[in-house]
Amino acid sequence: MKMIIWLAIFCVFSTTAAARWYTIELLAFAYPEQPAAEDVEYWPTEPGEPDWDSAAGDILSAQARGVRLVKYKRLAKVADTLRNQGLTILAHTRWQQQVAGRRHDRWHQIATDNLRGLVHMGRRRFLHFTADWLLQGTQQTYRIAMQRRLQGNDLHYLDHPKMGILLRAEPVYTKPKSVPERPVNKPELTQPKATTPPPDNSRPRATPDPS
Repeated sequence: MKMIIWLAIFCVFSTTAAARWYTIELLAFAYPEQPAAEDVEYWPTEPGEPDWDSAAGDILSAQARGVRLVKYKRLAKVADTLRNQGLTILAHTRWQQQVAGRRHDRWHQIATDNLRGLVHMGRRRFLHFTADWLLQGTQQTYRIAMQRRLQGNDLHYLDHPKMGILLRAEPVYTKPKSVPERPVNKPELTQPKATTPPPDNSRPRATPDPS
């Protein structure tokens, strides 16, 4: 019984201790769609739907719980290069979130015109990325599942016959807490107060008569 209690405490502690903030950038793009006659792979016409109820909000709308959007995108030039090569950018976003244990249930939604899906970031020894996408093609909708173990701060490439993803996750190094600086208040200008002149010690003082 004691062993079970200690195992339960360890699991809770390890999940909490593993939680930390990461900056994540995701760039999703679609490959040129081939004609139906050349598409030899079988894709169900009714691919089903991801579990939308498990989403903690939409990342792109900045309404996701536990997510902070980051405006600056490090892969902006890469996105321009992909566009110049004739590829379609499906989604490009950068955000910060607190990543807990791999099995935590916090999923987030990413929805654009042609791509909708759920993404999940979990952490144990390494980061683990999981996605469940619905890609809207010109002929039908494709359901695409992706999963990747992320190591270090490297740029990862997730390949699929219909789409590709460039993904980077970097830990956020928080600054140590410091005492907040108080605002400096300028002194008010006031008239100087009148002061009494010091006594003139040059004059002889009267001494008492001892008689």
